[in-house]
Order: sequence, then C-alpha cells, then structure tokens
Amino acid sequence: MVQLNFRGSKPIRLQIEEGIIRLIETGAVLRDEKMPAIRELAATMTLNPRMIEQSYQHLQQLGYLYEDGGDYYVAVSINEQYRAKLLREFDQLVEELERESVSRDELCSRLLEDRKEVETNDDRSESCH
Repeated sequence: MVQLNFRGSKPIRLQIEEGIIRLIETGAVLRDEKMPAIRELAATMTLNPRMIEQSYQHLQQLGYLYEDGGDYYVAVSINEQYRAKLLREFDQLVEELERESVSRDELCSRLLEDRKEVETNDDRSESCH
C-alpha cells in the first residue's frame, strides 16, 4: 500500500499521509472505498496503531477521508482531488504575483481576457469583483 523509508529524515506519519494521498490522486483507491483497518494496517507496516490512527484523523481533517462507524473511507474522487490541488496551486501563484506587485485588477483582466476565447455553457458571471 504505502512504502516507508525508516532511514530518511521525513517523519513516518508524513510518509504515511503522503502515500495515501498519492494512492487517492492516482486512482489506486476510489471514492467511498474502505481503507484498511487501523490495527490491520499497523500490523502490516509494523507500526504503532496510534500512528496510523493519527494519520487517518489528519487526512480526515484535510478532507481526504471520512469516518463511519469507526471505519475510514476515501472521501474524494480523483477529479475532486485534482481540482482542489489545481486551485491550491492557483492560490499560491496569485499570492506570489501579488508579492511581485501585480494588482488584482490586472490579474482579473488577464483571467477574463483568456476566457473570452473559451465558450461556456453555464451562467457563470465573467466578473472578478
């Protein structure tokens, strides 16, 4: 399921979380698919069950998993996850551009200019304000 590097500098819990996120993003596990039980996964990975539980709980807080009756399930689909990732990257890019003194008006103008070439079949307003 998830490969761990016990000799590396990255914390094990972070490796677990990144590994599960990678499985979700690649479609290896699907929306509403049940994750391995905490004790089962801990035994397989020879880890303390508390570490797996903490990883699952953190992934739940991040929106990757949900809990139902003590079991954890995948909460998002690949498309939702990919969209969320792109939006996070977009937000980071906007912040970086703003640090470089690019105004929001310029960003909006540029965004709308690029969108003029694309036909939309929805009722989204073409306004940044």
